[in-house]
Amino acid sequence: MITAKTYFSGAINQFLDNDLLCDTTGTRFKYSNVNDFCKSTFFQALERKLVVCKLTNEAECLALYFALLASGAIPLLASSDISEQDYSKLLHAYQPAAELIPLAGSAVHGECFRHDSIRKYTVHILKNSSFKYLANDQLALLLPTSGSTGSVKYVRISHENIISNTKAISAYLKIKESDRVITTLPANYSYGASVLHTHLSKGSSIITTKASFFDNKFWNLFKDHKITTLNGVPFHYEMLKRLNFHKKNFPDLRIMTQAGGVLNSEVKSCFINYSIENCISFFVMYGQTEASPRISYISIPDLLEAPDSIGLGLDGCRLFLRNEDGNIISAPHIIGELNVVGPNIAMGYAHSYKDLASVNKFQGSLKTGDLAYYDEQKRFYIVGRISRFVKIVGRRLSLDELQLYVSEYGFDNVCTGDDVLVKVGCVDISPKEQKLLKKKLITKFSMPNNALKIFRIEKIERTSSGKIAYAKNDKK
Repeated sequence: MITAKTYFSGAINQFLDNDLLCDTTGTRFKYSNVNDFCKSTFFQALERKLVVCKLTNEAECLALYFALLASGAIPLLASSDISEQDYSKLLHAYQPAAELIPLAGSAVHGECFRHDSIRKYTVHILKNSSFKYLANDQLALLLPTSGSTGSVKYVRISHENIISNTKAISAYLKIKESDRVITTLPANYSYGASVLHTHLSKGSSIITTKASFFDNKFWNLFKDHKITTLNGVPFHYEMLKRLNFHKKNFPDLRIMTQAGGVLNSEVKSCFINYSIENCISFFVMYGQTEASPRISYISIPDLLEAPDSIGLGLDGCRLFLRNEDGNIISAPHIIGELNVVGPNIAMGYAHSYKDLASVNKFQGSLKTGDLAYYDEQKRFYIVGRISRFVKIVGRRLSLDELQLYVSEYGFDNVCTGDDVLVKVGCVDISPKEQKLLKKKLITKFSMPNNALKIFRIEKIERTSSGKIAYAKNDKK
């Protein structure tokens, strides 16, 4: 069995002289630098050990993460802005052997990784850890399922999952050693992690920044490093259009990708035209964390004929539909639940360290929970979701989780919405309380201001059985 360690350490050894990471301060790491970390006794001792990683888009942090991945550790990816309370809950649930953390503001005691090039981050051994249990030999990585930072539910990604998906994505995007990608997505987000993994595997350079599109630092880096690849969720492309990106010329840019939800048709059309005019390969992709994470893609010229489609499955990834009775749908334009079979389908979920030794429960098959149909060319189209999940700025959000969180603040409420706008109707909430609650939800769930609407309702509409009638409440 080829492991993530074998795969990524092999890539690193192949491109030792290449620049791997560079940030706004001029900090640089070559592939050879990360290779040196991997060979240290410190990292070798972490093989098959669980390491919680507070990931940021900074060169030091990602260099340490790549070293963990290539030395055979099992990284668990956490948000860099996770609250102290939620982080403690995560540590308690998984009891990791070590943590990748920023040094600033951290009370670090005991054994840490030390190197002259590492000043802001470290990998810290947790002496009180009870990591004496075994992980499944196939387990390579743990990815978060939710956009909220407090969830301890993670997706168990195997060696085969991460390798097969990385290879498939790299192939259809035609990622090259000479490519230079800039970070636009959270590193702990499955789409963002996938961007990092694919470029690492091909010897490309990754330009790291926390700057937004509205910051001149971002565009200075973009031009100075002659960026070839740009990735984003719908929110990013809406911002790019607002900034008139499509009216500018970037001669080195050759690949643009979009995933993380449905892109507005007008914005999508704008970037399809921009890509054609500037000879750029534009890819719209569909996926789920449980698929490691990509499932399908569509690009020009198919995007011209079927702009609303999610396209065809990745190499080795088979898409099909089942009706309500569980039977496979064998004709076009009939809606059913989208199912996926392939080597990229995860092993299952984990809620604590007790689940790390679990067998492969998904067995290469995933019910996505999305409703879809396909056309005569077998291109698939998503039309809705069975479960109550939406994607806001590329992050999956459970409306039920949000509803429970609001209830904990004492408001009887109902949450509805889609990938564009989440609506929270609260019984007897004052204008002042609406503003305070909105601020809390934006912070807690990492949502943009214009993606959330909070309003007062007189009562919650319910069915005869007492269940919330979401369709009726959604009209408010």
